[in-house]
Amino acid sequence: MQGRWRALSWVVKTLAATGVQGVHIAASGAVNDALKRAAVVATRLRRTMEVRLTRSQRRFWPAVRRAAIAAAWLGCILGGHNAAAALPDLAGLPTCPPAAQTCIALHLIAPAEADVRDWVALQVETANDRLAVIGAAIEVVSVSALPAGRSDLKRVADRDALDPIGGRAPLRWFVVERLVDSGEPGRLRKGVTWRRGGGVYVIVASDAWRWVLAHELGHVLGLGHSREAASIMNKAPRAWPPPWQIGFTARERPVMRRTLARLLRAGTLTVAADRADGNKRPRSPR
Repeated sequence: MQGRWRALSWVVKTLAATGVQGVHIAASGAVNDALKRAAVVATRLRRTMEVRLTRSQRRFWPAVRRAAIAAAWLGCILGGHNAAAALPDLAGLPTCPPAAQTCIALHLIAPAEADVRDWVALQVETANDRLAVIGAAIEVVSVSALPAGRSDLKRVADRDALDPIGGRAPLRWFVVERLVDSGEPGRLRKGVTWRRGGGVYVIVASDAWRWVLAHELGHVLGLGHSREAASIMNKAPRAWPPPWQIGFTARERPVMRRTLARLLRAGTLTVAADRADGNKRPRSPR
């Protein structure tokens, strides 16, 4: 009897987690894309927990998977989305705030079949909020479609294959559907900063939480992972501080400023061009 209760508890928890993720994904994507990705979420969750499943628990999995897809439908209905997908429009994305001393240019490369417009805006907005402590900000200055078949990165070679796309400058930000850990093939990642042939680019999975781009930009600007509780570079789960209080710490900021100045001098990073209205963007760190 106790084993049955454990199985029932597992089903309820898994259904809740998968359903919430399905709705979250669907709310920022088109119908067809949301359905596909909800199924992917269910599969990911199954793979993650497979080693812990009992035989009785495995019997419930098809129902959990169907519930995730149903949740995606619900998210689409509530969000009022249609099946049309489009690349983000530059006019609808956040720009560098006037207070920024350095406006770093980004080239966004995303799948044309996925509607990630709101998600991209949220990533940029969050990154700019965190980068403000060093007087910097980012702005997407160009957008292009990721070639078909390049959004599922399973191997190191798949990451390397992105290097010829989009040139070297400005800094490229690739949005992909799936990013598999290079060290643990069964583990999925939300983002990675990748260096290839002297160049650097950022890869972020399209289901990543809002602060992942900021974390990867920290790597671009010379930071490794941190143990400081208040650092956005700390990957460890923790209850405190809350997410809105996590950012780049006082210990990390000097490294970021020095690295930013060096990358600008080397041409690895570039600043955004002046606005069409004649207003000047900030050029370099003080």
